[in-house]
Amino acid sequence: MIIPSLNDGKIVILDRFVDSSIVYQGYARGLGVEVVEEINSIAIDGLVPDLTVYLDIKPKDTLMRIDRRKDKDRLEIEDVQFHEKVYEGYMNLINSRPGRYFIVDATHDIYYIQKAIIDEVSKII
Repeated sequence: MIIPSLNDGKIVILDRFVDSSIVYQGYARGLGVEVVEEINSIAIDGLVPDLTVYLDIKPKDTLMRIDRRKDKDRLEIEDVQFHEKVYEGYMNLINSRPGRYFIVDATHDIYYIQKAIIDEVSKII
């Protein structure tokens, strides 16, 4: 769906891309970043986002937010060490791909976060 939409001149916004797989499976689960990247490279066929928005929040703060939820998914119920690996994995990924990420401090309120994202996305569309 992505490539045909881009070919039609549409703007495509995703809530996740292969970065999540690389971090969660390759880094935090220990399957190997290179292996996960290689598997995903077949699916994305060289496609790379123009911009990736990363909502930056420390694992302990993330877990405090998750604890307030009634329903949690399998990743949300992982221990703090897993979430720390995920965070570290994202930091490594961001540092290895300079210029592709826009980092937003997700400890701010939703209105600040929303404005920051809109302002940044508006620069490229």
